[in-house]
Amino acid sequence: MLRLARVGRTPPELEPVALDDLVRSVLEDLETSIQDSGACIEVGTLPVVDADPAQLRLLFQNLLAKAIKFRKEGTAPSVRVRSAPVAASAAERSPSVLRVVVEDDGIGFEQEYADRIFRPFERLHGRERFEGTGIGLSICRRVMENHEGAIGAEGRPGRGARFVLSFPYTATQELP
Repeated sequence: MLRLARVGRTPPELEPVALDDLVRSVLEDLETSIQDSGACIEVGTLPVVDADPAQLRLLFQNLLAKAIKFRKEGTAPSVRVRSAPVAASAAERSPSVLRVVVEDDGIGFEQEYADRIFRPFERLHGRERFEGTGIGLSICRRVMENHEGAIGAEGRPGRGARFVLSFPYTATQELP
């Protein structure tokens, strides 16, 4: 709860953040969970974004930990992190948004709950099956709002989840 409150009232201190390096660092922090679950995590080339590194660390830590945790029983999770620019319109040549996708092959969720999962303390699965506080995705949404971006979710029960992060693009950012 304290992390959610801090993210909510602390304005981001923007600096260039190499998402490749940041995600690698988060994966090092999650090494025990990765080994225990047998997770296979693929990370594509990611951009440099203007962001608060501490807030982005929380964002990716939550997303990657959830991808590992919400796996199908008896199956090693497979997680992919990749990036793709999105053009503002077909007429424009330069991108206006940088999109980063974190997707897994875990237990997924019904698409009708895609917005609900970002609310604090909303849980789609009982505590007896998956431990946690129920605020991780709320933190993710708050971080993206702090960066004038957005986060969306897509899910299919038994087929996995996909989280799409949309960062505003500036000319100083490197595209993958």
